[in-house]
Amino acid sequence: MAAPVSMHCTNFEEKMKMARRESLLSPALLFALAACSTGTEVGEIRPASDLNVAPSYKLKSLPIPIEILEARTGFLPPLVRVEGQHRLRYELVLANAFHYPLKLKRIDIVDPKQTDRILYSFDSSYLEKHLLRPGLRGEDGILNLGANQYGIAYLQLDFADGHIPGEFFHRLAVDVLIPEKKPRSLTLELARTSVPDKSQLVIAPPVQAGIWLYESESHWVDRELTEGRPSSAQRFAIDFVKIGDSGALFNDEQGPNLNYVTYGEPLLAVSDGQVIAVTDGIIENDPAKDELAVPGSRKTITGNYIMLDIGNDVVAVYAHLKPGSLTVKVGEQVSRGDVIGLLGNSGNSDLPHLHFHLETRTDINLSLSGEGIPYQFHRFNQAAIYTAEEVEKAYATGRVEIDSFRENRRANEFPAKNGVLVFE
Repeated sequence: MAAPVSMHCTNFEEKMKMARRESLLSPALLFALAACSTGTEVGEIRPASDLNVAPSYKLKSLPIPIEILEARTGFLPPLVRVEGQHRLRYELVLANAFHYPLKLKRIDIVDPKQTDRILYSFDSSYLEKHLLRPGLRGEDGILNLGANQYGIAYLQLDFADGHIPGEFFHRLAVDVLIPEKKPRSLTLELARTSVPDKSQLVIAPPVQAGIWLYESESHWVDRELTEGRPSSAQRFAIDFVKIGDSGALFNDEQGPNLNYVTYGEPLLAVSDGQVIAVTDGIIENDPAKDELAVPGSRKTITGNYIMLDIGNDVVAVYAHLKPGSLTVKVGEQVSRGDVIGLLGNSGNSDLPHLHFHLETRTDINLSLSGEGIPYQFHRFNQAAIYTAEEVEKAYATGRVEIDSFRENRRANEFPAKNGVLVFE
């Protein structure tokens, strides 16, 4: 028979021993304890810094006396304007601190001032495609967080002018999966989050005038570790491939890379700034071959690249450049519109293209070590919006249908989804 559990305060070592005992984490005990009085309401315990601040809404306590799921938003980038709305693109990290698996069924985004109004709802079908499970092999049970396992939900919220809440919280629907028992459904209100400010950062294009096929969503889930610290530097990365006037991606030149219209295109400084890091001399890949010319590693993933500090600890990263084409050196000052290198196919790249993004500057000046932040182009024409499948088709056929292009001029915005941009 298990010894009774003492709920009074003990020293650290005694508490650790208690926490490690299976009986303390048994579902039967936890749910039973919800009906017991321990002298203190769990929901009333708050950090000292919060004692003088009355929240607009108190998140609901669990029907058990401890919390079982860690939820945090981590780095929150500024809101960025996309198609007339203000977009927040962020990650919610979830870690199961319970003894049994938790199945994630839904995440609702709720305004604490109107708790009956759900701002956004992400169901299981969305989460199956947007929940990253580092270390998990296979796709089976991707929504099941085992004991001490974690996942990262990639969430995106769009707000209209005049309808941006000051804060929101996450309402999660989960099942506790107990062997040989019916799942226990719980609703958890977690991770109260303040909405960040709007981005005021407007830059020039990193490429010259022309028609450009682009992808702005393919790198969001790319996550890097730098000295043990995770970051999502490519949260707002864009891949650019130039399109010929007839809609062709290829030309009549001979050679694996020369055959692309985009190859060797001049790359431009998006703002005045200082060069803080460069890498050159990495040989290029052959688009006709599956293997990379240089084995992939943390140092070669971006190929030949330039990092340009454009102020306020914001760094512009240009990746996969043509070897020997870099025209700048570390410490050099550049002006907006200066040519700094040529588009190539080095590093982790399967065809000639420019990979461009902005990230926060870190002490080590290593690409992909900061957090990705949004930016807005001064002017562009959003000539087409494509699905990921349509982009792949364009790469495979070497052509886009220019007859389907539209006139959709945008100003001070980030491009939507994937598609075709025209810079003038």
